[in-house]
Amino acid sequence: MHRSRSLAAVLLPLLGLVLGLGASVPRAARADDIKVHLEALALDKLPMLKSYVTIVDGDGKVVRAKSGYTLVLDQQPQKDVAVEFMPFVEAKEPVDVIIVVQLSPVMEQALKHVRDGIKALAKVMAKNHVESRLALIGYGSEVKRLEEFGRPNEIARDLDKLVIDQEASEVRMIDALRIAIDLSRERAERRHRVLLFSDGIDANSGKDAQSDVGRRAQAANVVIDSLGYAPFEPGRLKSIIEISRLSSGTARRCKAPEDIATNFAQFTDALFGAGIVTFGLTTSGDNNQHAVQVGFKAGRDEVQSETISVQLPPFEPADPAGRGWLFWVAVIGGGLLGLLVLLFIIGKIMGG
Repeated sequence: MHRSRSLAAVLLPLLGLVLGLGASVPRAARADDIKVHLEALALDKLPMLKSYVTIVDGDGKVVRAKSGYTLVLDQQPQKDVAVEFMPFVEAKEPVDVIIVVQLSPVMEQALKHVRDGIKALAKVMAKNHVESRLALIGYGSEVKRLEEFGRPNEIARDLDKLVIDQEASEVRMIDALRIAIDLSRERAERRHRVLLFSDGIDANSGKDAQSDVGRRAQAANVVIDSLGYAPFEPGRLKSIIEISRLSSGTARRCKAPEDIATNFAQFTDALFGAGIVTFGLTTSGDNNQHAVQVGFKAGRDEVQSETISVQLPPFEPADPAGRGWLFWVAVIGGGLLGLLVLLFIIGKIMGG
């Protein structure tokens, strides 16, 4: 009996340590507070499927997470898939950004803050990678390609081209976005984003036009984030919220001119706070189209991204993933707990 108590005295602290390790795992964000955006997929290194993923909370702020990612293929969760994570900033990859700015008179009070936001974004882009590029489109009664793709800091030094069109009684938001999507396609192999600053009004306003441009962006793997500024008519922003949703982007609202800098900073943070998540596909491709989603475990729930359809060519599948360390913690913890129960029973019998 004395020996069983001695063993228990040794094993109890070990069990506490094992359980403590499990309890120390950081808890994920609440599922109803976050959105998972699957921005793009890269197929050049199959069976390693490379994805660009951004997670944001209900306020549009980036959520950084190095684990908890799952792959969903044709609506089926993929088991035993090896998962690798790398922050985008560590990958040192270039990124292209197209900024689309509404230049009608209602934006006059906001324009200075927009220029400041572009300057701050350009500084971060230039610091991240020398080959990152920035382009600028302005629209009022007509659409103008103010700056073609160029070095961010050079474009940020020449923002005087952002001038209010005092004669713009009708604005061409949808046309401007179509041009931005076409511009993104010029180098489709690069990561690229479109940022729209708008009050949501368009001369040819209609749900069909909004849905069309959103689906067009989705088909071209172009993400459209939006900064909505309509302090007197916030209901107008529904159009750009829908466009961002359809293109896997995030819609943010600026209630006042002073909010613009904050929302530009959130966009920049999300742009460079993205994760590159790579999955080792364990089944070979068949030259057919497949629906791909990325899931993220938030608490007890899993939030899934939008779907991207890709054609998977034949390739040699990857080996299944091994057991994770949490599995072995659970195995060891369960074994120790079983041993303690057994020792307790033996002690009772010997003591009786």
